[in-house]
Amino acid sequence: MSITVSVVPQTNNIGSFLHLLVLTGVGQGAAWSNGLNAGATAAPQISHASYSTNPMTVWMVCDPTAATVGTAATNNTLLYSYTGGTTCAEYNGYYSGNQVNGTSYTFGCSAPTGDKPVMAVCEFNSMCGTLVAPNSTTPAACVGLASGTTTMSITTNGQPPDGSVLVAMFAWKLSSGTAAAVTPTDNAGLGLTWTARSSKSYTTSGTYIYSAVMPTYRYEGPAPQHLPHTRTQARNRSALW
Repeated sequence: MSITVSVVPQTNNIGSFLHLLVLTGVGQGAAWSNGLNAGATAAPQISHASYSTNPMTVWMVCDPTAATVGTAATNNTLLYSYTGGTTCAEYNGYYSGNQVNGTSYTFGCSAPTGDKPVMAVCEFNSMCGTLVAPNSTTPAACVGLASGTTTMSITTNGQPPDGSVLVAMFAWKLSSGTAAAVTPTDNAGLGLTWTARSSKSYTTSGTYIYSAVMPTYRYEGPAPQHLPHTRTQARNRSALW
């Protein structure tokens, strides 16, 4: 069964983005989160020391000053982008290179350097220390909305694996007001709990990362046969042996 995740943009939205990652082999909670506010001109990137070996570190960027999609920094992978809003660009990605616990790495994009981006970053620990990539049930496109508060929805490419982590990554720019996070919803009917992992906002722009964990179902085998309770039953059973 595919799962649809939805987010309703804030009032006064003039450019919003939604994507969903499905991750396997990672811890259920973010090891660390960080971000970048648009108070100063800078490249949309963050340097931080990894908390584990070969985790999945994901990032979400909103550039409220130009419709320019970033250029992925070394060992980073740019996933999807949307530039249909009013003078803004929103895009997401992840660090695709190897990481060593305690070593600092640069996450995000090396360009543009003349804009004022807002960026959210978080790390999901690898459970076995091997490099993690998005699961094949990750949607192969993002959803963008040029304006308004129409619900944005995105659907997985089939049934996410048991125990996998769903990572909703979204952003928006507002014409006025203060950007703030909202909690995603889903149609899974499994009681998924969406938890904020990283969020950064600056006046009218914000970037947000939430996650939820698919339940793990345990197969219960047939009930064991009862041993005989009387001497007659025991004698009859022993005769069969």
